[in-house]
Amino acid sequence: MAGLLGKLWLALPAIAGLVLLIVWLAMGRGEIGWKVTIPLLALVPLWTDAGQAVVAAKAAGARPSAAWKNFPGTAFVVTALFIVLFACVTEPSDVWAQPLITGKLFSGCSNEGRVQLSQTSTDIARFVIDGTLQDDEVVEVWWANSGCQKCALRRIFLADATTAQPLTFHLPTQHTATLVMKVKDRETVKTLAHSDGLVLDDQAWYSLDLPRAAGNVSSIGIHERANEWDFYKPIWGAALCLIALQVLYAFVTSVLADYLRQADAAADSADAEEGAPRDTTAMPSVLDAVKNTVESLCPRRVFNTKIRLMWTEAEDLAKDEEAAPLVADQQVAPKPVGRVRLVSLDVMRGMSLAVMNFVNVGGGGYWFFDHSKWSGLTIADIVFPWFIWVMGVAMALSLESTRIKQNRAAAALHIMKRAALLFLIGMFLGASADTFEDLRITGVLNRFGISYLVVGFALLYIPKKAAAEGTSDIKGRLLPSLRELPVFGLFIAAWLVVTFAVSVHVDGFDCSGYVGPGGVGDNGRYSPCTGAVAAAIDRAIFGSGEKNEPMHRYGGCTATQMYTEYDLGDGTCKPLHLNDPEGFLGTLNSIVLCWLGVVVGRLLRPDPATKLAPKKRAVIVSMVAYAAVLGLIGGAMAGFSQFDGPVPVNKNLWTTSFVLVLSATGALFLLVLLMVVDWARLWEGKPFLFVGMNSMLFYFFSEFFQVVGRPPFALLRPQGGVPFDTHGFLMLAHIIQVAVPVIGAYWFWRNELFFKL
Repeated sequence: MAGLLGKLWLALPAIAGLVLLIVWLAMGRGEIGWKVTIPLLALVPLWTDAGQAVVAAKAAGARPSAAWKNFPGTAFVVTALFIVLFACVTEPSDVWAQPLITGKLFSGCSNEGRVQLSQTSTDIARFVIDGTLQDDEVVEVWWANSGCQKCALRRIFLADATTAQPLTFHLPTQHTATLVMKVKDRETVKTLAHSDGLVLDDQAWYSLDLPRAAGNVSSIGIHERANEWDFYKPIWGAALCLIALQVLYAFVTSVLADYLRQADAAADSADAEEGAPRDTTAMPSVLDAVKNTVESLCPRRVFNTKIRLMWTEAEDLAKDEEAAPLVADQQVAPKPVGRVRLVSLDVMRGMSLAVMNFVNVGGGGYWFFDHSKWSGLTIADIVFPWFIWVMGVAMALSLESTRIKQNRAAAALHIMKRAALLFLIGMFLGASADTFEDLRITGVLNRFGISYLVVGFALLYIPKKAAAEGTSDIKGRLLPSLRELPVFGLFIAAWLVVTFAVSVHVDGFDCSGYVGPGGVGDNGRYSPCTGAVAAAIDRAIFGSGEKNEPMHRYGGCTATQMYTEYDLGDGTCKPLHLNDPEGFLGTLNSIVLCWLGVVVGRLLRPDPATKLAPKKRAVIVSMVAYAAVLGLIGGAMAGFSQFDGPVPVNKNLWTTSFVLVLSATGALFLLVLLMVVDWARLWEGKPFLFVGMNSMLFYFFSEFFQVVGRPPFALLRPQGGVPFDTHGFLMLAHIIQVAVPVIGAYWFWRNELFFKL
């Protein structure tokens, strides 16, 4: 009987599926029950094969820890695949309620200069005008929002007495709004009402009073009819679920590790007598393993070991009589180290890639998981630049080693080979055109390749004093960077001179020195100047795409929805000029960003002479100072404002202030990860570690997966039905879409397969 119970876990998915099916059938929801059971049954072979491997290993006399080595990872993969499969066979209505409000918002201009609208159901509010128009009256609604840089008002609604009731229109809710209502008699404005700083709720329904008082009135009468939508609930729900899964995984694996450690000890004790067979059945109690894990989480014990290790050297902590017994697994004396691999660096690289993928697939439909329409910073604007910065940190840990410096020619060939591969892979992933005339040359990986090439050659060939490199203090670590500063300062100077000193005229407008969005931005005074000199350079190098001319750059503009000049009253539209965020001019600052990562990498690497790792407190002080200096300089250049500074923080142009601010935030974030992951060992960094150690493979797979399409819930979406693109549905769908390549990265990590360029 005990043997039978001991093997029932091999059929756990099948048992769970059948039990759930019976429960759903008893509740009269058999259709849902089958959709839960089918994915579980599909995963039975994977689970059973892994379980049988454990049984076979134990029967062969393997140590318990060796027998169970790969099973926790299999359980993780089975759980993740179940979620994916369940999502693919489930209709949206089974999981999330459909949106209260759907409507059409401006999406772009047609080739004929007419307004194009697209259906949306997120970040939208509906307005109904209460009141009746007289036969000769028309009502107009003009709108602007705070996320638009000094934008002129645009007409978004026009109606007269013949317009069908109710009089309704829709507005996006991402930013506070300014509304102006005009009631006209022929061409004479009879009544004007306005309201500034309106905070609009997502999926809310508002009624507007038709103004009737003569002349101007103080504000529009606005009444919120209904708002049953929680804008942030999907974010908090997703965050809590992911954190809970991470904590559960860490706790279960810790319990299993303690259990197997005791099991190994019990099995080894049975071997004490020479010739005695190994007793693999001498297993401790699971409750003992849970008790040991819980005791290890005692706040006092955690503080004495983990938390204090964030800033205290292990050898100093070992002198504490209370903490000494708890740091036996830590390095208690400075020892020479070889080539260092910072786990926190892989984790930050993995987090940047995972968030970048989440942003690319849609970011749950939230505006802050999308790129800034022009100046400013969102979460989406941070991850790609951080990845370039992290690449620079890694270059300082690898390219400047003594082994490479002894053979500069081989290192130069390696740099050129890797840069060329990055550039070519970038062109391949961005090759959406059918002919070479429209093949995009610029792109994300393309910019990686150029930055890596320039910074790599600078590290190899800019002369440095050997004495400076042999010192372990902060000054000695900074001296090589100070010698390189004039070289990379030239890149900053070149960007500033070209941006603000070169004369540019577009369609009769003087765009010299302009770094704004154009269109309706800045009250329409620079309407055709989107991108200004950066866009003009790209048109000259990569083609404009106009009049059948070839174009090898990005064929869009992130500012389109926010800054396009349009009139929904008569349907006219004036498109913005194209702007490539990975264009030629911004590459100068991306090179500087990569080098600024090298500066931090030198602070973290072991001393070349003594091979000793740097002191923790010195690293903390230097990285905080680095972040403070660069952050203050970047903030001052931007005037500590989103729109009003001379050099705004802008990813579309890759401004100098943008690069400095991102370097500062990147240093602080890496410092936190360094303290938590590498020093205190509070977190292993999983699952982002899997992604960071196979970053190129993950990026390639995720980009390819986007081409295939969004898998969850889309298979059974009814044709022509109401879209279920609520934030809750999109958050779940997009997290699952990111999880698929993460599972692949885990499989490669577990099998020690790493793709390197």
